[in-house]
Amino acid sequence: MNLGITLLGCLLFIFAPSIVSQTISLGSTLTPTGNLWVSPGNAFALGFYNLGQGIYSVGVFYHKQISTVVWTAGRNLTVTKDAILELGQDGNLVLYNSSSKAVTVWESKTSGQNVVGADMNDTGNFVLVNSSSQFVWQSFQYPTDTLVPGQQLMTGTNLSTVQADSSISTYTLTLETNGNLSLYWKNDLSYWGSDTSSAYSNLSVSGNSPKLGLSLDSNGRLQLVANSSVLANWLSSDYGPNPLRRLTLDADGNLRIYSWAAESGSWIVMWQAVENQCDVYGWCGSYGLCTYNIGAPICNCPAGFKPLDSQQPTKGCKFIDADIATCGGGSQVVSLNHTVLFAYESDNFLVSDNDEGCKSGCLKDPTCVAAIVPNDGAGKCRQKRSHFISGYQFPFLQATSYLKVCNLPTGPATPGVSECSPAPKSSKGSRIGIVIGTTCTFAVTILLEVCVWGFCCRRRITFRGPLSNYAVLDFASGAPIKFTYRELQSATKNFSNKLGEGGFGAVYKGTLLNKTTVAVKKLEGIQQGEKEFRMEVAIIGSTHHINLVHLVGFCSEGSHRLLVYDYMANLSLDRYLFSDSELTKPLLNWKTRFNIALGTARAIAYLHEECRDCIIHCDIKPENILLDEHLSAKVSDFGLAKLLKEGHGRTQTTVRGTRGYLAPEWLTDLPITTKSDVFSFGMVLLEIISGRRNYDPSMDSDKSKFPTWAFHQFEAGQIMSIVDERLHGELESNQLERAVQVSFWCIQDQASHRPSMSKVVQMLEGNILLGEPPMPKSFDEIHSRHVQQQPPTASGLSSFSVECF
Repeated sequence: MNLGITLLGCLLFIFAPSIVSQTISLGSTLTPTGNLWVSPGNAFALGFYNLGQGIYSVGVFYHKQISTVVWTAGRNLTVTKDAILELGQDGNLVLYNSSSKAVTVWESKTSGQNVVGADMNDTGNFVLVNSSSQFVWQSFQYPTDTLVPGQQLMTGTNLSTVQADSSISTYTLTLETNGNLSLYWKNDLSYWGSDTSSAYSNLSVSGNSPKLGLSLDSNGRLQLVANSSVLANWLSSDYGPNPLRRLTLDADGNLRIYSWAAESGSWIVMWQAVENQCDVYGWCGSYGLCTYNIGAPICNCPAGFKPLDSQQPTKGCKFIDADIATCGGGSQVVSLNHTVLFAYESDNFLVSDNDEGCKSGCLKDPTCVAAIVPNDGAGKCRQKRSHFISGYQFPFLQATSYLKVCNLPTGPATPGVSECSPAPKSSKGSRIGIVIGTTCTFAVTILLEVCVWGFCCRRRITFRGPLSNYAVLDFASGAPIKFTYRELQSATKNFSNKLGEGGFGAVYKGTLLNKTTVAVKKLEGIQQGEKEFRMEVAIIGSTHHINLVHLVGFCSEGSHRLLVYDYMANLSLDRYLFSDSELTKPLLNWKTRFNIALGTARAIAYLHEECRDCIIHCDIKPENILLDEHLSAKVSDFGLAKLLKEGHGRTQTTVRGTRGYLAPEWLTDLPITTKSDVFSFGMVLLEIISGRRNYDPSMDSDKSKFPTWAFHQFEAGQIMSIVDERLHGELESNQLERAVQVSFWCIQDQASHRPSMSKVVQMLEGNILLGEPPMPKSFDEIHSRHVQQQPPTASGLSSFSVECF
């Protein structure tokens, strides 16, 4: 299921073509099969929409272009085809369950407030106005699950998920009085927040609380503002003018910015609050475990549990035999390896020497329903007392969790007796039943083997065990799939369709048995054995970010080491910046370039600071920035540098870097840190702006060392001379100047002078004021050493010390 589409955005809309005038007079009505109240520019409409099976709701939605609801009357209220919406003579807007008006389902409560009419505005705001043209009531003040540009979420209001089968909202976005913006599960547990309370408290003067507001503009900027001060700023990855945008709290509990893509005629996710969907509390329901399936989250049940609804796995699971809260035959604890169970902050921490201590402690405590051992070296065991269990399972997580379940029944009542054997009536009968059951089982097994053998022979299929079913079984596990070399050889037609070649090896296009298109990278120079290689693959596979290429699987067979990634339809960034082929058409405009730069920065910041293991990329360059079908940036080859290390030490590694992108510390035997990636990103950012390589010996001598020449142009105020002339003036000047300044801050020769990648993101977004970057003291010398010390090929091979991976 595409999480980029909201629940109500997928619904079938059935409307009559009739349209009323801009001003709705008192006494006007709407019915499910009647007209609509449409805004003057036909942008929005208010009316009934069909939920299916004769059920309707009333809401504001995009009228012509998009059938997407942005506001509903009463959030989750539904009515039948006999319902009626009326703007009464008393100025009250009322939804009745039938034309008889016997039961009021919802009302605006504006009777007696001098309402003279209503308007459906082109902003998406439905308003009731008085004789002075003032708004007596407006839908913007009562948001449901969506904000549109021009609408504000104020303190005391919230966004809540719209549920088709419940009047109780599960997830809520709340603007709190302490200045935080928080996502809550059932108004109880916060699983995401803006962490802006301290900044907000600093603005308070003499006990006066600044006025808070959250708004989305048409450029895709989401701002949390207190009076005139910006507390937090989030940008969509396609930052720039686009009036068709929305911020929606989706039914899966994630907050997302959507942009309308006219080319594809669909909404595209351009930002989301929770990068890893499995971190959304309770998304898989009670006892549900969230895993990943080819980059997308799915819900599974633990062993011994079954889904409450097999058609809707997010509803949760139940114990197959009995509920722990009601079982009377005692309890036991089952282990869930590689699993984290989320817990309330109030749940206890118990110090335990080992897993057994944690398990036994929970078993002895009658209030304990589950326990988690993070295995993070702290020696702590977290107990859960809530009967709502929400978890994240990934094959390479170190954590172990324990669930308390009812004791399984024993003796004659044990389920699972073969249907071939009669129910035991005596010990002799039991022995006869066992013999018959065993015979039946053996016979069935032989029959199945014969059938499988016959099928394989007829189809000429080689039976190789579970790996033959990777398209179903391994994909469902969410872990990187282990392929055989023959499988990848077949998928790539003997590696015949070469997409490109980089410092770590060649990449080929392939198609798996389930018709998934992938990119297969044949790694070169791998020094690690099977165990070490799989550990590094586990780290790569456990990273999930909207701007990182997803690792589908791997192959480690003999001397073969291959990685399988999602295929990116628009290939790599270098083909658009530097190539003169047809791939450069249409040209990447400034808006797209800036979004690519911002997405790349966010991905690197995630690798450095947000994922479990610090990952230094070591080879940031346009060839490793791939573009999906929407031209969004997807960073590839992250984590591969460590695969090329010699020995098992933490500080020594052999890395292939690329000429022109290596930070000075690579050449001076200084420690390699995350700031080395910052330098490489600065070079890439300069290339995105200019559309040319940072070193090109074919250019005039002044321009051959482009960063040096560009800095002098920047100092002289000639910033436009740096910009790719193919952009034809399609630029946003403030954004451009900011990007140029950021690039020069990133390529400072002293690592300590460079900002962190998280600061780079804030600088690009405009959340941090930039000073003038200084000219690196040894810039010319360092750049010359880059050129002189690198071989003529695209990659160099040297040994350096690394601070962390």
